Amino acid sequence: MESEEETEARRLWKKADAVCFDVDSTICMDESIDEFARYLLHYEEVREYTEQAVSGMLSFKKSLNIRLDILKPTRQQLQDFMENKTPKLTPGSKEIIADIHRRHIPYI
Repeated sequence: MESEEETEARRLWKKADAVCFDVDSTICMDESIDEFARYLLHYEEVREYTEQAVSGMLSFKKSLNIRLDILKPTRQQLQDFMENKTPKLTPGSKEIIADIHRRHIPYI
């Protein structure tokens, strides 16, 4: 049985004419910068700052700057990562994305 919140979310979804998603841990199950850090062999160092940002102990901007300073990524490393890493989609994401395309809803 659906909760009232789920029922309301479905009702609003059917009326939506634009959508904006946070991708990390929403559409995708992973935090992309953590997965990129894993790819670059800096996962443990970076994960700590991701957790601090998620918990509100550190601002997103400060956390991002620290994590990028640790990684010091090149464009080529990012390109290689994107070509080799398939994101793990949250269950139901494919259906939502298909519905967005079917309904021609603008998204960012």
